[in-house]
Amino acid sequence: MQLFESVAIKSIPHKAGFQWQFTGSFYFATVVITTVGYGHSAPETMAGRFFCMVFALAGIPLGLIMFQSIGERVNTFIAFCLHSLQSYLHKRGFDCMQEVAPKHLLIVSVSIGSSIIIIGW
Repeated sequence: MQLFESVAIKSIPHKAGFQWQFTGSFYFATVVITTVGYGHSAPETMAGRFFCMVFALAGIPLGLIMFQSIGERVNTFIAFCLHSLQSYLHKRGFDCMQEVAPKHLLIVSVSIGSSIIIIGW
């Protein structure tokens, strides 16, 4: 506990230190590419701002393509898991639903909504 206290007392705020280490640079690049903006730091020179704009113009579309690709892979994996589960249950003698009716969506929505209200979110 004393080690933690001594580290916390001696810590220097981030703004007082050198920012452009790997973690700070990675954070800045991620913030720019995800279209959030500069964040709490911004390039000071005109050349730095120009490079940041070019980086954002190239990085934002590539980031969107990457997120779409990840979404498609997750969707394919979930569909594979559901199909495997359905075939496993069918082999065991359980009759699985072939389609989702609106009443099923209503039951799931009401269940999730009531759970959120009960939890207090």
